[in-house]
Amino acid sequence: MEFRIPLLAKKLYKTHKGMTPGQFFGVLRTSPHYKALFDTLDPKDIVILCFLVGNMTEGSDMKSLYDEIIQNLFVFSLVYVTDEESLETCHYCGGDGEVTCGYCEGDGEVDCEDCGGDGEDDEGEDCDYCNGGGKVSCDNCRRGYEQCDYCEGSGETVRDGYKDVTQEYFVSFSRALYNYFETKIDELEEVPNKNYDSIIKNKKTFMTFEESGASYEFGDFMSGDYVFVGMDKEDVSFYKRNQFLNPQRIGSFIS
Repeated sequence: MEFRIPLLAKKLYKTHKGMTPGQFFGVLRTSPHYKALFDTLDPKDIVILCFLVGNMTEGSDMKSLYDEIIQNLFVFSLVYVTDEESLETCHYCGGDGEVTCGYCEGDGEVDCEDCGGDGEDDEGEDCDYCNGGGKVSCDNCRRGYEQCDYCEGSGETVRDGYKDVTQEYFVSFSRALYNYFETKIDELEEVPNKNYDSIIKNKKTFMTFEESGASYEFGDFMSGDYVFVGMDKEDVSFYKRNQFLNPQRIGSFIS
């Protein structure tokens, strides 16, 4: 058994008693007090430390708890469909919602129709319509720009086939949870909300990282759906990124 992690867990448990593994992970990751510890520890040791602190009791057998974590540790990923219409910047107007007016070519003015742009009437006097300037405001636009017809002025268009999603990465040592997901390996299968709630509240499980983006893999799912996308128990590895702890990118569907 790696003695330094259980010993460290015992010490930290005294001041963080009652925290879940996820709560302690948040403290360890964000507190300036623990920055040196977080930066020094191996990523996998951080996971084990969080599970030890979050699952300890006054009479815990540390060796049994440590062995249970090591033997059953696995990672999995869920995708939450946040929006069925993924939007992207309009390629036609660049997100401005406006394009250069095709009638005045962006000038905002056109030649006066009464004087043909000369500024004078037939008698050589200043044109009454343009006051002698030869130009009048373009009726087709405002200040040389007109609404983009492609995005109807919104600056965004629907990304065909894509949906906005958030992918969540979890680590766990729960055998019951592993058995639940084992039947879903390599399948995009919906996870009922009540099951998701039990996952979040499970002290043998916590989320280490999440990222948002768009994906075309979830055509049959609706906003609010949680979808199981992958699990791995063999040679589980982690890496640090932006003060988060990422498991290997299992079944990543963020584009």
